[in-house]
Order: sequence, then C-alpha cells, then structure tokens
Amino acid sequence: MQEYDQDLGMRTRAAIRKQLDRDLPRSDVLLHTGKAVTKACDLLRLTSYPRLCTQAVLAPPLEWLLEADLVAHELPRKEPMRVRIDPLGGVSVVKRLGVKDAHASLGTVLLQVTTHKDDCVVVSVTPQSS
Repeated sequence: MQEYDQDLGMRTRAAIRKQLDRDLPRSDVLLHTGKAVTKACDLLRLTSYPRLCTQAVLAPPLEWLLEADLVAHELPRKEPMRVRIDPLGGVSVVKRLGVKDAHASLGTVLLQVTTHKDDCVVVSVTPQSS
C-alpha cells in the first residue's frame, strides 16, 4: 500500500490539498454514511489515504493498459470517479473509462482501487461492450 501511495506523488499536504481542490468537483465522494465530501480539508481529516482520493490513483492502472497497447479515454458522458470512504478511513475508488487499441474501440474498462489497512487492491474489468 505504501509503495502504491508514494508512486502517486504529491509529497506534501499542500500538494495533496491542491490536487483534491482540483479533483473533488469532478468526483463523487461519499462517506459510509452516505454524506457527500466536497472539501479537501474534510477529506484530509477523514482518511489516512487522501492521495487515493485524487484522479492520480488511476495512473498506475492506466500505465498498465498502455503496456498492453490499450488506451483508456474519458467516455462521452464523463462519468465521475466514485470514491467511498469506509468507517475506518479506507478508500475505494471506481472509474469507468472507454478503452481502444490501435484499430478500434473495445468498449469500456472498469477500474477499481481499494485500500484496507495496509493493503491496496487494484481490479480492472475489461473490456465491456459500450
């Protein structure tokens, strides 16, 4: 978990806050109670993994797709990245993107990154027909 978290950059709280300020308006962030989180200062207080609540969390899986000669792209309806924070401050992030190779669109990919204590699980379900 620590290695994945560190690969995301943003070494200072100020850098994390700046990225959260940019990403929160285009994300759907909810606590386990269903309450929406819209402010970076609240998110920094509610989880030990605030870097994982930024769009940067998707960088490693997107790089893995590139290594397989696949390119992920935003869908026309621009679905928000969905972030859920569990009662212990763990984070689950889900984002659906389009995926294509050099020849054609292959449908969509569903990327999910989930933390639990010191573990991080990345799941990619691909492709799904659009």
